[in-house]
Amino acid sequence: MNFDLSEEQQAVRDAAAQVLGGERATWAELAKADLLGIALPEATGGSGHTFFELALILEEQGRAGVHLPIVPTVVTALAIAAFGTEEQQQKWLPGVISGDVVLTAVLDDALDYAPYAAQADAILVGDRLVPSSSLEVTDLQTTSGEPQGIVRVTGDGERLDVPTSWLHERWMAALCALQAGISAKALALTAEYTTGREQFGKPVATFQAVAQRAADAYIDTQAIQLSAYQAAWRLAEGLPAANEVAVAKFWAADGGTRVALAAQHLHGGIGVDTDYPLHTYTTWTKQIELTLGSATPSLVRLGKAIADEPI
Repeated sequence: MNFDLSEEQQAVRDAAAQVLGGERATWAELAKADLLGIALPEATGGSGHTFFELALILEEQGRAGVHLPIVPTVVTALAIAAFGTEEQQQKWLPGVISGDVVLTAVLDDALDYAPYAAQADAILVGDRLVPSSSLEVTDLQTTSGEPQGIVRVTGDGERLDVPTSWLHERWMAALCALQAGISAKALALTAEYTTGREQFGKPVATFQAVAQRAADAYIDTQAIQLSAYQAAWRLAEGLPAANEVAVAKFWAADGGTRVALAAQHLHGGIGVDTDYPLHTYTTWTKQIELTLGSATPSLVRLGKAIADEPI
């Protein structure tokens, strides 16, 4: 399959890279660049593009290592666009597009926690979109730096019947796109460091063991990106994507972890310094690995899908 980007898609990626990769990496600047509404309907002020263009933005977010609530807000907004009433769409989506509204969702009913819970104007809890005025949120400390919170509903919310599988597929695909950028940047940092660090009068990057470890990380990084693109493309085209999302999540979890470990190994002691940028990419990789199931649950889903297919 050809994943060469169109001129329009390249423009989206370039705009995201310019905003997220510079000093202007703020929520307001994303809204100003019309990136928050990239996949939302034109009727609500969005750009009317697809999930694939959203994935390109998320890949650049991962590459930049900037924690902003793009995944929870936009994926929840997509749920409102797909399953909400016209009144709900007009109430919430223009605010998302303008950067005035942050949304998120509780992904596991048993745990009742959500990313950016304290920052959200509304949280999807089960089949209810609950405004912040009807919620109590207890902040959680995280090693990745992404805000998390335990959510308790204290009042009424708006009914929004979103199938759990629909929400999880898009959330996982979004995380895989993030991981593609995270792993690419971790690998780039490693290449820069090993090229500049010398032992015995030679850059350590020229040592065979170092080059082999970096080459394996490169292969994993390519697999993470391609599987993420495949999942995002199928979702964008409205095609069944459960298996492709499971494959992408496997590579994001398994391959992403290998890339992070290789980057840490090849950096030596500086890799664990919290003031060095690699720390951000390592902790974020671990968070993505464990969100909505790691590598093994992804393989279990794939195995079940294969077993259920008629011979």
